[in-house]
Amino acid sequence: ARRWLAAAVALLPSALAVARGRQLAEDWPCTPCSLFMWSGAQAERIARLTMTGRTRLVLATREAAQQDLVGTRVLHHGGSGAFGAKDAPAGHAVHDSILRATGFTLLHDNLVDAFDLPADAARGGAAPAAKDAAAREAAELEMMRRLLMRLERWLARERRLLEASSARPLERAYFVLLDGDKTRVAKVLADAA
Repeated sequence: ARRWLAAAVALLPSALAVARGRQLAEDWPCTPCSLFMWSGAQAERIARLTMTGRTRLVLATREAAQQDLVGTRVLHHGGSGAFGAKDAPAGHAVHDSILRATGFTLLHDNLVDAFDLPADAARGGAAPAAKDAAAREAAELEMMRRLLMRLERWLARERRLLEASSARPLERAYFVLLDGDKTRVAKVLADAA
């Protein structure tokens, strides 16, 4: 009997994912079984668009979002001293979403398809979009707009990501270009509107 119970507990999350046709959302205590839920193409886009280049997916409080974000300081993941309340930077800041809302091993609210290219770009296959840089960039920008809308809905509904220095919820999401030092917003490329 113990073996059957152990097998049921071990296989239930996978069976639920198969029955639903998608991964389980990260929602404690029910978290996805797979450690890396992204395909190779999705993981490459996550790294290139939100981790290694000059573009980032950032989160903001409602108050910070009411300001012009150009020049705003970007607080990166990892709980740096600036993230804590006592060492908070003067003025508003935005927060890098990596390890807060997205990441290689982090998934919220069934966003497993969030880094898929839009259907119209995908119809021609990955090769045409990869060959034509302008078409790829346009498809990726559309993908990011969809992601921003979905992420903002999750942020508004859950209200579980808080800015430590103000105790205000992070409610807005933006796709931004960073300055040369990768410390401030140089340009807002897309928002959820």
